[in-house]
Amino acid sequence: MDMLEDIYAKRGRSNRFKDESPAPELIHELIYKTYKLVASKQNLMPYRIHVLGPDCKKYKEELYKLTTTAVPEPFFRTTKNTQVFAPWVLIFTARLADPNESVQKLIEKNHQYKCCFPETYLESGPLRTACIEIGMWSKLFTGLCLEQDMDVSYLKCFKSWSSDWSQLPFVVDPPLFVMAVGYHKNQKHIIGETKPDYSEVVCFEHE
Repeated sequence: MDMLEDIYAKRGRSNRFKDESPAPELIHELIYKTYKLVASKQNLMPYRIHVLGPDCKKYKEELYKLTTTAVPEPFFRTTKNTQVFAPWVLIFTARLADPNESVQKLIEKNHQYKCCFPETYLESGPLRTACIEIGMWSKLFTGLCLEQDMDVSYLKCFKSWSSDWSQLPFVVDPPLFVMAVGYHKNQKHIIGETKPDYSEVVCFEHE
């Protein structure tokens, strides 16, 4: 395998993390590197990342109450998700983007940038763009973490934005994605969760 493939091949599903925490300086460095390197349409970055470190135990307890996950055979049941007790947790939300100079000129020429207006930034189009860009951000950040022998898990099963999130007062826009970062206690691939056939996902078209 080449270097990049080898790095990403290290990632597995981490349900529980050790209490040992990656150094704050390293986390800050990797987040900043990702911010600098990641692509964004017109560099608007229509999302916000709330970083919960080891000191945010109460916030993580509240986030835990908002999560759900399915336990596989032979126990099939729904429970809460312990991934949010990782040393570092990143909550991605939507964000009303500020138009930069380039976009402002386009807006003045009647180009539509719905992510820049309070009345439209939460419509399906801007949220779809935000989700795509969050995916790009998280994959780049994952690679940088794996390079440092850290482990990363992804979380999408949580309650939709409502008054339930009031115990996390900084979440003022819809939550879209959560990442957990640390050193895993157990890492596994769930039996039965196989990918669809390659040909079902990738189609090379010919005229």
